[in-house]
Amino acid sequence: RGNHIVVLPTGAGKTLVSFEVMFVALQRHPSRGIVFLAPTVALVNQQAAAFEEEAARRRVVVGTAVLAGGKPCRLSKCGVLFGTPAAALPVLTACLARLALLVLDEVHHAVKKRGESAHPYAEVARAYAKQPGRRRP
Repeated sequence: RGNHIVVLPTGAGKTLVSFEVMFVALQRHPSRGIVFLAPTVALVNQQAAAFEEEAARRRVVVGTAVLAGGKPCRLSKCGVLFGTPAAALPVLTACLARLALLVLDEVHHAVKKRGESAHPYAEVARAYAKQPGRRRP
């Protein structure tokens, strides 16, 4: 329960940790969705494919969709939505309170570096912070 950041070296299993938490959330909250965000379309597609492989390995049936690169999707049609923060922000602002879990992969991108504009993860964090505590995933 609560918010967590997993910090591990590359290849140490951060993705598998997030998938494990996602499967637990799906089991505990079957009527609520999960959103998994990654900063690039390539990483979104990679993580979605890896999750689908892990779900098949576990024999877990769950609908997934990718919202990135202009692909349309509705969270109500799937259990897990993978997307870039920029593409998913409109969906998140409408349904954040109905989520069981929100995963931010490569979350260090949320921190603005000198001379850079704010990363879309910062907008996601602001939308999350606006939710009353009891309604946050």
